[in-house]
Amino acid sequence: MIQLLLPLAFAMEASAAAVPSSAPGATLFEFTDSSSPWIVTNDPVMGGVSNSTFTVVDGLGVFAGEVKNVPYLHAPGTCQSEAAKFAPVDCNAFDAIEIRLESNGALKQFQASWSGPFVPKPAGSPHYRKNAYKATFNVTGTGALETLVVPMAAFTSSYSTYTGGCTDHDAVCCSPQNPEVCPSPKTKSAVTDFGIDAQGTLGKFELRIKSIRAISSSGQ
Repeated sequence: MIQLLLPLAFAMEASAAAVPSSAPGATLFEFTDSSSPWIVTNDPVMGGVSNSTFTVVDGLGVFAGEVKNVPYLHAPGTCQSEAAKFAPVDCNAFDAIEIRLESNGALKQFQASWSGPFVPKPAGSPHYRKNAYKATFNVTGTGALETLVVPMAAFTSSYSTYTGGCTDHDAVCCSPQNPEVCPSPKTKSAVTDFGIDAQGTLGKFELRIKSIRAISSSGQ
């Protein structure tokens, strides 16, 4: 199954066009039996009770857990997973991130994030917001292999530290009116980090991740 995910600003332009996993691209991370698990952080600032683990099973990265309410905030917490830094990848030739995975569980909304040495922190950011671009994506929860395509234009460096989105708590979405929070040629020239978070929505989840690539969504 292939899903093309667009930011809210472009929702009216969404189409059913399929983007094959063989689309031209650059691999950011691909799991094998010898891969190391990603680093997991649960409710890092809020002292909550969310929990998750990351293991490598049969050549897939398995990120599983449950997002629970943070008692202090009476709001959902977060489970974060992040790969170890890798050699810089120039993604300027590509306009989207492709995630291939299988998903199970009630929780279906997640956030993808990427970073590198040139990614800035927006003015006024809290000290605990990492320098990264983040975008929300949804999974089916059916257990079938799915290919998710998240446009670079969906990513913002001014994401909400509460939900991971860009429409709450003074976050700013990437748009022609706010280009300073969008990925730029400079920041895309050296991508060295990638992560997947479960943030701002309650529920149990299991993602079995196969690969992450930067791709050309046109297939050319």
